[in-house]
Amino acid sequence: MRVARMAVFTVVLLASVTTAGCGSSGTGQANPSTATNTPATTAALATPTETSKPTPTPTPTPVVLNLTQAQVTAVLLTAPDLGTGWGPDTSGMFGNNSSSSNGAKYNPASCAAAAAALDGAGTPSSATGEVSFETTDTTKLLDETIDSVPGSTADDLTKLLDIISACPKFTETDTDGTVVSYEMTGAALNGLGDAAATLHIVATSAGVTIPEDAVLVQVGEEQVGLVCLGFDNPAALLNIARTATAKVTGLHA
Repeated sequence: MRVARMAVFTVVLLASVTTAGCGSSGTGQANPSTATNTPATTAALATPTETSKPTPTPTPTPVVLNLTQAQVTAVLLTAPDLGTGWGPDTSGMFGNNSSSSNGAKYNPASCAAAAAALDGAGTPSSATGEVSFETTDTTKLLDETIDSVPGSTADDLTKLLDIISACPKFTETDTDGTVVSYEMTGAALNGLGDAAATLHIVATSAGVTIPEDAVLVQVGEEQVGLVCLGFDNPAALLNIARTATAKVTGLHA
């Protein structure tokens, strides 16, 4: 799964905080397991029987919940979905694909896997979408990503939580010399999609500390990630996650 580019967003925002006195951090979530490029599907039809016996009802073929690019784009959140006071993000910090974290070093070195899982640059998506918003007073930021990943399942989210649990703290030193320390906690979340989780990440660099929260949801073969900054009420993000999940689930009905 992918949420947003953790290393890129954090480093850019921490730099802006140092120079302008305002900011926050970002994460990403990648599929921690090896996803295939072929959607998981079966076609189990009943074998013909003797004419004197009733023919068994064919087993329904499971729906392959893999959305097209057009569908992913159509179900991204909009400002009206978030309520009064929200509009498009003008900071330009989300959606940046370039990263000095390519080739970065980690301490402990084993935490490189956790960083890669969050960054999500290698997620084999067949369709992807991203949108970001800010409040009119610029005190809150929200980023949503949706990735349609053939072969992905709810187990991928469980594996991601296991990776984070095994590496709750690590330091990343980027190729440009920027050092960022991360502290992460994650927990399963019931009642959303096929599986869901919450993440809390605290990034610190050059004496500046930035907290961030995220909700990750698996719906069929879709991976929905929400990252928020400046939210003082966790329930607010959960309500937005419900809206985002309902929009994706609606195409699977």
